[in-house]
Amino acid sequence: GPSAGPRLAALVRSDPAASVRAAAATALLERGAPGAEDDATPALFDLDPTVRAAAAEGFGRLGERAVPRLRQLALAREAADARGPIAALSLAGARGAEALREIASTHPDEPTRRLAAFALGHVPSHDRGLPIQPPDGATAADAAGPEGR
Repeated sequence: GPSAGPRLAALVRSDPAASVRAAAATALLERGAPGAEDDATPALFDLDPTVRAAAAEGFGRLGERAVPRLRQLALAREAADARGPIAALSLAGARGAEALREIASTHPDEPTRRLAAFALGHVPSHDRGLPIQPPDGATAADAAGPEGR
């Protein structure tokens, strides 16, 4: 019902279970109610990579309409804090790729530029300067961050 949005937003922000936070972010973005993108945005910055990945996939499914917000979020952050928005942009179609190219070439933080380039598939390998091909089945979750290393 109409009261689900605020309940889901509260779950995104504060449920102790990562699976619940991820599911709440996904549900908010699928519902598409007014304010849903605002309410789901904290999930892009969650400490748990599964929550960031769920949010990135949800925002990515919104496609072009999510790109201005994601671009702004990525440009306003550096390195690890930009992972969620960058992963989402990688799933948001041609406009998302356009924003990633901008971030990869103009962001003041070099690690963030590299992350955006990686999301576009433009990272040279260590030995031959060839593009790294993600393993079969690689997803936005992979780009959302290597936690626990």
